[in-house]
Amino acid sequence: MSGLGKFFVVVAILGSLASAGGGFYLATQKSGYVDQLEGVENALSAPGAPVPYSGDFKTNDQEPAASIGRINKVYKDTVEELNTANTSLEEAKTGLSESEAKVAQLTTKVSSTQKELDEKSAALGKLETEFKSSSDKLQAMLDELGGRELSVVLSESEQNIEKLTVLESEKKLIEEMLMSSNAKIEEFNRLDDLRDRSAAPLELSGKIVAMNKAWNFVVLDVGEQNQLVEGVDLTVYRGDALVGKVRTVSVDTETAIADILPEWTQAEIQIGDQVLF
Repeated sequence: MSGLGKFFVVVAILGSLASAGGGFYLATQKSGYVDQLEGVENALSAPGAPVPYSGDFKTNDQEPAASIGRINKVYKDTVEELNTANTSLEEAKTGLSESEAKVAQLTTKVSSTQKELDEKSAALGKLETEFKSSSDKLQAMLDELGGRELSVVLSESEQNIEKLTVLESEKKLIEEMLMSSNAKIEEFNRLDDLRDRSAAPLELSGKIVAMNKAWNFVVLDVGEQNQLVEGVDLTVYRGDALVGKVRTVSVDTETAIADILPEWTQAEIQIGDQVLF
């Protein structure tokens, strides 16, 4: 055999070996993929799986992928439904809280209304009792009328009330007049007592507001309202110095006229000098 023939034989042998190795590698890889698909189908067919699986990749090699797609869709739909359910649950919780608040308000209002109803019922019972009492009194009054017309009795009562009102007014007027008279009598007695004693209240104090040197008298700014009477000797001061004395001869309500007593005169009496009892 020539050298070229030997070369081709060697090339042929190497090609056969390469083909055999590649076939062996592909067979090994295919076997691994087959095992993976069987594992996937076993997992899909396991009890309790969310989506029933009864496919066989050996007859339909698209079945596992399609089943997983369906499972993913079911999972996605389930998640969306769960989210929707959660949203509805939160809304329901909010609505429940609002309803509970309204129920609490209504309960409070019902309690308040019941309290008002009880109070009104008590008031109504009291009114009914008063009405019965008034009815009994009215019936007793009608019995006392002895058959007379109520209008006649009412008219007489109104006349008596008017007379009573007039009498009350007259009584009040008489009482006021009596009080005034008693006050005047008391004041007169008090002034009369001062006249008998030629005295005046110890706290009496006044001033000389006018004088007549020719007739030797002065006018004072105190009078009966200060319990000053005729015949009272008053001491005249100017500051701390004794000036003299005067004696009242005429007393009005707010003023009095007094004669200057020469025997007590220490200095000339002037307008503005103070007089004391």
